[in-house]
Amino acid sequence: MGKFAGIDVSAREISVARLRGNEENATLATFASSASGHKALPAFLLQGTDRVRVYLESSGNYSLDLGLTYQDIAVLQREAV
Repeated sequence: MGKFAGIDVSAREISVARLRGNEENATLATFASSASGHKALPAFLLQGTDRVRVYLESSGNYSLDLGLTYQDIAVLQREAV
């Protein structure tokens, strides 16, 4: 089974819940909603794998920068729900 991550972006922070197929509980992490936070996020998402399916909560403008940052990274698949 794959690896999945749900991301919620606010003005100050990026909240992430990452779940591997064999885990019962998600691993939670928080990053700054800034260029440095955007840069640190892939290491957490891809830890132990080379592919992760990301679901980005996009009801506001704060997630736009994050989405644009990763739009060209092939291993981070984007899927609209």
